[in-house]
Amino acid sequence: MDEQQRTKADSGAVAREADLEPTYTDKAGNVVKKRILTGDRTTGKLHLGHYVGSLRNRVKYQSIYDTFILMADVQALTTHWENPKILKESVREVALDYMAVGLDPYTGGPDDQTKAKIVVQSHVSAIAELTVLYGLVTPMSIVLDNPTTKAEAQQYGMGGEAAPAGPTEEKTDVTLITYIEESTIPQLTTEFSELGEIDANDIVLASRELLKTMDVSQAQEYQQTKAAAGRAAEAALDELSELIYTLEQSKTLRKDVRSLIIRHKRTAGIRQMTYGFLGYPVSQAADITFVNAHLVPVGEDQVPHIELTREIARRMNKQYGGRRRILVEPQALIGGATIKGLDGNAKMSKSLGNAVYLSDSDQDIWSKVKKAVTDPQRVRKDDPGRPEICTIFAYHQQFNATTEPNIAAADLNVPAVEETAQMCRTAGIGCVECKQNLAAKLKAMLDPMRERRSKWEKDIPGLMDILKAGTGRGNEEGNATADRVKTAMHVDYWK
Repeated sequence: MDEQQRTKADSGAVAREADLEPTYTDKAGNVVKKRILTGDRTTGKLHLGHYVGSLRNRVKYQSIYDTFILMADVQALTTHWENPKILKESVREVALDYMAVGLDPYTGGPDDQTKAKIVVQSHVSAIAELTVLYGLVTPMSIVLDNPTTKAEAQQYGMGGEAAPAGPTEEKTDVTLITYIEESTIPQLTTEFSELGEIDANDIVLASRELLKTMDVSQAQEYQQTKAAAGRAAEAALDELSELIYTLEQSKTLRKDVRSLIIRHKRTAGIRQMTYGFLGYPVSQAADITFVNAHLVPVGEDQVPHIELTREIARRMNKQYGGRRRILVEPQALIGGATIKGLDGNAKMSKSLGNAVYLSDSDQDIWSKVKKAVTDPQRVRKDDPGRPEICTIFAYHQQFNATTEPNIAAADLNVPAVEETAQMCRTAGIGCVECKQNLAAKLKAMLDPMRERRSKWEKDIPGLMDILKAGTGRGNEEGNATADRVKTAMHVDYWK
C-alpha cells in the first residue's frame, strides 16, 4: 500500500478487510446486513470500462450485502442539461445493461435484502431535500478542492482558461495590447514561471481589478513609480495604460498583478459551471446517505468523493445529532479496475469515443479492436513487442479464462495471458492475430449478456416495473432518512 492509500485508509475513508464483513450487530443486539450504494450517471449505454470498474463486482456483491443501485439521471443533467430528452432513452439503455450483466433485481413485496434495488434518482424526493440541507453546512472550500470535480470540469471544457472581458468593459487600445504582448508578458512569465501561458487579456483584467481595489500602500507605490517613470506628464495615457507601463519599474505591483492573474485563472472554470455541476459533490453525498450506505464500491480516483461525503455526514452529526448519530459515515470499497480506451487514452470514456460497449455486435467489436493502438515501435510482425505498454494486452489481462467464467466455459483455443506476453516479446504472434484472440474472448464473454439484453428488450414494461419497484424501496429509505435529519434540525413542525 503506497503512502497516499495508507493515509486514506487511516482516515477511515477506505474500508479495511474487517470493515467488509457483510453484517454487524446493532446496539439492540440485532444482526444487521450492511448496505451498499453504487450506481451510474445515465448518459447512455455502458461499456467495458464500467464492467471492470463496477458492474462485475455488483453481481458479486448483490446477495452478500443489502444492495441499492442508483440510476443518477439528475446528475447526468449536470453535463447534459440542454438535452434532457436523452434521459428517458438512457435510463432504459442502462437498465438493459444491468439486466445483461446478470443483476438479480428486487421486484416488489417484502425485501429480504438479497436482491438489488435499482433506484431512479429523479423520482426520490428525499435526495433533493438532503442535497439542500447538506449544502447549509458544506463550505465551498471543500467542494472546490475536490480533485474529481476539477478533473471532470476540465473534461467537459469548464476549466483552465480565463474568461474574456465582458461586453461592458472598455475596448483596450491596440498599441497597449502590442506593448503588453512584446514587453509585459515576457517580463511577467520570466519572473513568475508559475503563471504558465498568459495573454494580453489576462494582464488587462488583472490591471483593471487592481485599479479598482488598490489599498493605500498599493496606491502610493503606483503613484511613486508612475512619477519616477515620468508617466504623469503624458496626459494622453489613460489610467489603465499608465498602470501597465509602470509594471516594468515596480516589482511590488507586478506581484499584485501576478496574484490577480492566478486568481482569475483558478476561478474562470468555476464561472462557467452551472450551479448543479458545482454542487455535484454535495448531491452525491445525498445519493450515498439517503439509504445510509455503509460501503460504496469505487475506484481509487473516486475516494475524494467518499471523503467529502464522510465530512458532510460528520458535520451533520456533530451540528444536529448530539449524542445520536443521524447519518452513517460511508467507506469506499476499493475494487474493480480502470482500463485504457481503444486509442490508448488513460481511461475508456463515452465522451472520448474510445469505448467498446456491452451491447456492441461482434462486427462492431472487431471494427473497433482492429484499429486499437498497440506498441508504436512494433512496425513489422517480426519486431519484438512490449506488452506492458500495449492497450490490447491490457485487455487480455482483464478478460481471460481466469477472470471470466464465460470465457473459460467457451474453451477457446487462444494463448493464456502470460503466454501471450511471451509470444509478443519474441515476435511469436502478430498484432492482428493478438487482436483476433481478444475479439474471440470478448464474444464469448458478451454473448450471454447480449442474450439477456435481447430478452429484456422485448419486455420494456417489465423492465420499467423493476425500476418502479426499486425506486419505491428507495423512497421508503430516503423518506425515513430525511425525516430523521429534519427532526434533528428541528424543522419537523407538524409533529
